[in-house]
Amino acid sequence: MQSDAFEHQRGALNGDRGGGARLLVTDAGVGFLLVNEARRRLVERIFGVSSDQTVLVTLIAAGLLAQALHARATQAIGPPSVPALGDVAIAAGVAKDVGHEIAGDWSRDFPGFGALVAVVVLGTLFRPVLRWSFRDLKAAAHRTRIMFEHRYGHLLRYDRLRSRSGMGP
Repeated sequence: MQSDAFEHQRGALNGDRGGGARLLVTDAGVGFLLVNEARRRLVERIFGVSSDQTVLVTLIAAGLLAQALHARATQAIGPPSVPALGDVAIAAGVAKDVGHEIAGDWSRDFPGFGALVAVVVLGTLFRPVLRWSFRDLKAAAHRTRIMFEHRYGHLLRYDRLRSRSGMGP
Protein backbone atom coordinates (compact mmCIF):
# COMPACT_ATOMS: atom_id res chain seq x y z
CA MET A 1 0.00 0.00 0.00
CA GLN A 2 2.87 2.39 0.77
CA SER A 3 4.47 1.71 -2.57
CA ASP A 4 1.17 2.50 -4.36
CA ALA A 5 0.94 5.85 -2.62
CA PHE A 6 4.60 6.55 -3.35
CA GLU A 7 4.14 5.70 -7.03
CA HIS A 8 1.02 7.87 -7.13
CA GLN A 9 2.92 10.85 -5.68
CA ARG A 10 5.90 10.29 -8.00
CA GLY A 11 3.54 10.17 -11.00
CA ALA A 12 1.94 13.46 -9.90
CA LEU A 13 5.33 15.11 -9.54
CA ASN A 14 6.50 13.88 -12.93
CA GLY A 15 3.61 15.58 -14.72
CA ASP A 16 1.07 12.76 -14.74
CA ARG A 17 -2.12 14.46 -15.89
CA GLY A 18 -4.86 14.31 -13.28
CA GLY A 19 -2.46 12.94 -10.67
CA GLY A 20 -2.02 16.30 -8.97
CA ALA A 21 -5.76 16.86 -8.78
CA ARG A 22 -6.36 13.39 -7.42
CA LEU A 23 -3.59 13.88 -4.88
CA LEU A 24 -5.12 17.19 -3.76
CA VAL A 25 -8.56 15.61 -3.33
CA THR A 26 -7.09 12.68 -1.44
CA ASP A 27 -5.07 14.94 0.86
CA ALA A 28 -8.13 17.12 1.50
CA GLY A 29 -10.16 14.02 2.36
CA VAL A 30 -7.51 12.77 4.80
CA GLY A 31 -7.30 16.25 6.35
CA PHE A 32 -11.08 16.32 6.81
CA LEU A 33 -11.05 12.89 8.46
CA LEU A 34 -8.31 13.98 10.88
CA VAL A 35 -10.07 17.23 11.82
CA ASN A 36 -13.39 15.42 12.22
CA GLU A 37 -11.81 12.83 14.54
CA ALA A 38 -10.18 15.59 16.61
CA ARG A 39 -13.52 17.41 16.86
CA ARG A 40 -15.31 14.21 17.93
CA ARG A 41 -12.76 13.45 20.66
CA LEU A 42 -12.76 17.05 21.91
CA VAL A 43 -16.57 17.16 22.17
CA GLU A 44 -16.63 13.76 23.94
CA ARG A 45 -14.11 14.94 26.54
CA ILE A 46 -15.51 18.42 27.15
CA PHE A 47 -19.23 17.60 27.25
CA GLY A 48 -19.03 13.94 28.32
CA VAL A 49 -21.31 12.66 25.57
CA SER A 50 -21.05 9.46 23.58
CA SER A 51 -19.55 9.47 20.10
CA ASP A 52 -22.93 9.20 18.37
CA GLN A 53 -24.10 12.45 20.04
CA THR A 54 -21.10 14.59 19.12
CA VAL A 55 -22.62 15.81 15.85
CA LEU A 56 -25.71 17.15 17.64
CA VAL A 57 -23.61 18.83 20.34
CA THR A 58 -21.36 20.36 17.65
CA LEU A 59 -24.38 21.76 15.78
CA ILE A 60 -25.79 23.28 18.97
CA ALA A 61 -22.40 24.79 19.85
CA ALA A 62 -22.04 26.20 16.31
CA GLY A 63 -25.53 27.73 16.54
CA LEU A 64 -24.76 29.36 19.89
CA LEU A 65 -21.47 30.70 18.54
CA ALA A 66 -23.20 32.12 15.46
CA GLN A 67 -25.85 33.78 17.62
CA ALA A 68 -23.20 35.35 19.87
CA LEU A 69 -21.22 36.61 16.86
CA HIS A 70 -24.39 38.07 15.34
CA ALA A 71 -25.22 39.89 18.58
CA ARG A 72 -21.69 41.33 18.80
CA ALA A 73 -21.70 42.38 15.14
CA THR A 74 -25.09 44.06 15.52
CA GLN A 75 -23.82 45.90 18.57
CA ALA A 76 -20.62 46.98 16.82
CA ILE A 77 -22.23 48.01 13.51
CA GLY A 78 -25.40 49.51 14.96
CA PRO A 79 -25.94 53.20 15.58
CA PRO A 80 -23.94 54.72 18.41
CA SER A 81 -25.73 55.21 21.69
CA VAL A 82 -26.97 58.71 22.53
CA PRO A 83 -25.15 60.27 25.48
CA ALA A 84 -27.18 61.09 28.58
CA LEU A 85 -28.45 64.63 29.06
CA GLY A 86 -26.29 65.09 32.16
CA ASP A 87 -23.16 64.11 30.24
CA VAL A 88 -24.00 66.61 27.50
CA ALA A 89 -24.55 69.39 30.06
CA ILE A 90 -21.23 68.68 31.77
CA ALA A 91 -19.39 68.59 28.42
CA ALA A 92 -21.00 71.89 27.37
CA GLY A 93 -19.98 73.56 30.64
CA VAL A 94 -16.40 72.32 30.36
CA ALA A 95 -16.21 73.45 26.73
CA LYS A 96 -17.55 76.90 27.66
CA ASP A 97 -15.00 77.34 30.47
CA VAL A 98 -12.16 76.16 28.26
CA GLY A 99 -13.28 78.62 25.57
CA HIS A 100 -13.31 81.47 28.09
CA GLU A 101 -9.85 80.49 29.35
CA ILE A 102 -8.45 80.49 25.83
CA ALA A 103 -10.17 83.73 24.69
CA GLY A 104 -9.55 85.74 27.83
CA ASP A 105 -11.62 87.84 30.25
CA TRP A 106 -13.39 89.88 27.55
CA SER A 107 -15.24 86.72 26.41
CA ARG A 108 -17.16 86.48 29.70
CA ASP A 109 -18.80 89.87 29.02
CA PHE A 110 -19.52 89.05 25.36
CA PRO A 111 -23.18 87.90 25.01
CA GLY A 112 -23.46 84.87 22.76
CA PHE A 113 -19.81 83.85 23.02
CA GLY A 114 -20.82 80.20 23.54
CA ALA A 115 -23.03 80.25 20.45
CA LEU A 116 -20.22 81.82 18.42
CA VAL A 117 -17.78 79.12 19.52
CA ALA A 118 -20.38 76.41 18.79
CA VAL A 119 -20.93 77.76 15.26
CA VAL A 120 -17.17 77.87 14.64
CA VAL A 121 -16.65 74.32 15.95
CA LEU A 122 -19.58 72.90 14.00
CA GLY A 123 -18.53 74.77 10.87
CA THR A 124 -15.03 73.38 11.17
CA LEU A 125 -16.31 69.85 11.73
CA PHE A 126 -18.85 69.92 8.91
CA ARG A 127 -16.80 71.87 6.34
CA PRO A 128 -15.64 68.74 4.43
CA VAL A 129 -19.15 67.32 4.42
CA LEU A 130 -20.61 70.58 3.17
CA ARG A 131 -17.90 70.90 0.53
CA TRP A 132 -18.64 67.39 -0.75
CA SER A 133 -22.39 68.07 -0.62
CA PHE A 134 -22.10 71.29 -2.63
CA ARG A 135 -19.77 69.61 -5.11
CA ASP A 136 -22.22 66.74 -5.50
CA LEU A 137 -25.11 69.19 -5.85
CA LYS A 138 -23.24 71.10 -8.55
CA ALA A 139 -22.42 67.86 -10.40
CA ALA A 140 -26.05 66.71 -10.16
CA ALA A 141 -27.26 70.04 -11.55
CA HIS A 142 -24.76 69.75 -14.39
CA ARG A 143 -25.88 66.18 -15.19
CA THR A 144 -29.52 67.29 -15.09
CA ARG A 145 -28.84 70.18 -17.46
CA ILE A 146 -26.95 67.91 -19.87
CA MET A 147 -29.71 65.30 -19.82
CA PHE A 148 -32.36 67.99 -20.32
CA GLU A 149 -30.42 69.47 -23.25
CA HIS A 150 -29.99 66.03 -24.75
CA ARG A 151 -33.67 65.21 -24.49
CA TYR A 152 -35.35 68.57 -25.13
CA GLY A 153 -32.59 70.82 -26.48
CA HIS A 154 -33.55 70.37 -30.12
CA LEU A 155 -37.08 71.52 -29.34
CA LEU A 156 -35.86 74.61 -27.50
CA ARG A 157 -33.42 75.53 -30.28
CA TYR A 158 -36.20 75.07 -32.87
CA ASP A 159 -38.54 77.36 -30.88
CA ARG A 160 -35.82 80.02 -30.57
CA LEU A 161 -35.17 79.92 -34.31
CA ARG A 162 -38.88 80.22 -35.07
CA SER A 163 -39.30 83.20 -32.72
CA ARG A 164 -36.28 85.00 -34.22
CA SER A 165 -37.44 84.50 -37.77
CA GLY A 166 -40.87 85.88 -36.91
CA MET A 167 -42.72 82.72 -37.82
CA GLY A 168 -44.52 82.74 -34.48
CA PRO A 169 -45.81 79.80 -32.53
